[in-house]
Amino acid sequence: MLSSSAFSDRILMLPLFQGMCREDFQHISARIRIGFQRLETGKVLAAAGTDVTALHFLLSGSLTASLRLPENGMVFEELCSRQMVIEPEALFGLPTRYERTYAAAEPSEILSVDKWAVRDLLFHYPTFRINYVNMLSVMRQRSMRHLTRVPSPRLDERFVRMLNSLSLYPAGYKCISTTRSTLARHLLATEAKLLEMLRHYADRGLITQHRGRIEIPALEKLS
Repeated sequence: MLSSSAFSDRILMLPLFQGMCREDFQHISARIRIGFQRLETGKVLAAAGTDVTALHFLLSGSLTASLRLPENGMVFEELCSRQMVIEPEALFGLPTRYERTYAAAEPSEILSVDKWAVRDLLFHYPTFRINYVNMLSVMRQRSMRHLTRVPSPRLDERFVRMLNSLSLYPAGYKCISTTRSTLARHLLATEAKLLEMLRHYADRGLITQHRGRIEIPALEKLS
């Protein structure tokens, strides 16, 4: 079991808390309630479309993040195994609902801070506030880069750009669940051209194909 000092050091390595000192965390823990839970494999932490009432931090383990595209029903999944904050951009504004579903891919530890407590942190702790603003700014800039890119005439580049635009993190395991005809229409390509590209990637060991599903073990290798 971790000592209180070791636990606080661990928390201070999380996004949004980085740059704070141990005394800051001791003051925070006395001022607000911080929740801690362990998720067993398959347990859903947050479901798409539900209200965001807290900030959840992944401490250890890994989560599967699933996104369904409403226009064609395609489902994009990725494995999140690095310390992260779950959709901080959805805590405030309209609407305040999760875009993706997050479930434990293995036993995982989660730290949670209620929305009212996050407001308190933003008002009283400049380091937390700056970290939060920087995180939202990076997310905004990244989304704008994807929106303003000129579409590539090459199918493989459109495929990789699509994967990157849907990803929370541009590396690691990803999976697309859809039909080939739906994916071809989404990429503005013929099904024959799509099959040729997928076969090329599969021959190089960069993807594995299943019925209705394409798995990408390491997105960074495609890029």
